Amino acid sequence: MEHRIGDVLIEMKACTRQELQAGLQTQSIFGGRLGTNLLELGIVEERQLAAALSRVHGLPCVGDDVEPDADAIAALSPELVERFGVVPLHADDRHLRVAVVDPRNLASLDDLAFATGRIVEPVVAPEARIWALLRRHYGIEKGLRGLAMDDELEAAPGREAAIARNEEDSNRFVSHAEALRLIELMQDPVVLSALLVRGAASSVGRAVFMKSQREHAVAWLGSGRLLDRDVRGALVPLDGSNPFGAAAELRAPVLAPVVPSPQTRQFFAALDGPLPMNALVAPVILRGRAVALLYADLGPGGTLREEAVALLELTAALNRRFETLSPLAA
Repeated sequence: MEHRIGDVLIEMKACTRQELQAGLQTQSIFGGRLGTNLLELGIVEERQLAAALSRVHGLPCVGDDVEPDADAIAALSPELVERFGVVPLHADDRHLRVAVVDPRNLASLDDLAFATGRIVEPVVAPEARIWALLRRHYGIEKGLRGLAMDDELEAAPGREAAIARNEEDSNRFVSHAEALRLIELMQDPVVLSALLVRGAASSVGRAVFMKSQREHAVAWLGSGRLLDRDVRGALVPLDGSNPFGAAAELRAPVLAPVVPSPQTRQFFAALDGPLPMNALVAPVILRGRAVALLYADLGPGGTLREEAVALLELTAALNRRFETLSPLAA
């Protein structure tokens, strides 16, 4: 489907073939569907993606202003919508209209019809719109693609170095020098991202690699001798009121005091314990956009100083490597 949606978007002049390659590169790093990556890169607009999906599948496609009926939301439990990856839009005694990403999955639609006792009528929707509706109406966060980092590392070339354990510590990290060396050699984007955060962990107490998803950054992989919790999935809004949003908007590293706020509460709660005095947030740049962020601190009460130089060196090395591997996307 991805190749077809790309061809249709080019035919619609929604993107160029070069821009399509940029979307494919980010897809190889962070997973998800091609349209979602093009949307997050700002290459296509949601209305263009919706029109292309409608042409690909020959079905109506919901717009960004879609609002499900309250009765439809009540008709399906959170367990069912998460299981089938659908959002109910309208329901009556016999019919159920649902928004889906891939209406060609007839087996899944048949199972949904059996589970609900209704005739299922699918309409297509961009993956990002499905995620937004699931989050708004069910509190389900589905935009965490690429989080199975360890599974992917197990199958990736160079995995032994990328996930090597320090014998004196329970967390996985590699030395700063070794991370820099391996970044120049590796080609697998997942391994490269892991090398960044695990190389950073050799200099600081806690390091977190975060995927930028338009309005939010979501924690993807954490490492560090002071990080003993799984932070994956923790969200931070990307607005100018916090260092995360500033780093993404400016496309430049931000070293700033850590000030608790409602916007960053979930993220720092995931880190657990007292806050550090300051932290560094550095962007990972692809095609002129901050597609990811590196967060680093020295743990409760710690103050980053000279360590910031090593962190910036690692981030710059990763940015250069991504440019080398995908010059069209740089």
